[in-house]
Amino acid sequence: MATTKSGSKPKPGSKKARATERKRKAQRKKLLVRGALFVGVALFVGVFVLASSEGDQAVGTTETDSWDLPALADDGRVTLAQFEGKPTVAAFFANWCTVCRRELPAFAQLSLALGDDVNFVGINTMNNGSGLSFAQEMGIGHWPLARDIGMGDGRQLATNFGARGSPTTVIYDENGAVVDVTLGRLTAEQLAGRLNQFFGVAP
Repeated sequence: MATTKSGSKPKPGSKKARATERKRKAQRKKLLVRGALFVGVALFVGVFVLASSEGDQAVGTTETDSWDLPALADDGRVTLAQFEGKPTVAAFFANWCTVCRRELPAFAQLSLALGDDVNFVGINTMNNGSGLSFAQEMGIGHWPLARDIGMGDGRQLATNFGARGSPTTVIYDENGAVVDVTLGRLTAEQLAGRLNQFFGVAP
């Protein structure tokens, strides 16, 4: 009678071959489960670290008369209080906003023409890309630039003014009180006219 040598391959279809195949399948399944767990843990850690980093940057206040926001360009802060003493124009923008592409360069020219009579600040909100590079492209890189917070939860500074998109323009008096809010496009000529009407300043 023929004998099977130790370590030789079992005969296909035999009980031993079927048992070996079941064992291999179980090992492959175990490896797949371990791999999936590893990937899941790695993704969780990455999201947690990212969320923690965002959370640090997102500390602030979005009340319309006392906002305090993270600076767009660095780790500093931009607050409404720092603009007290002069009228202030807060221009909200987003990189996907086609109207902003027409509005902001004109606002930049107006701000230069008005000089020190009026403060201008840009607030990047509801953005989906690099707000800083967009601001620089639009010619407002010389303004103080802030990043809105509370993205997607309805607590952004922009939505506190009733905005559902961009642009939005808010005019404050020298004491930090809101005197005018425009939801949607505002031409530089219209903005100049309102600044002259409210504060007697002109380019």
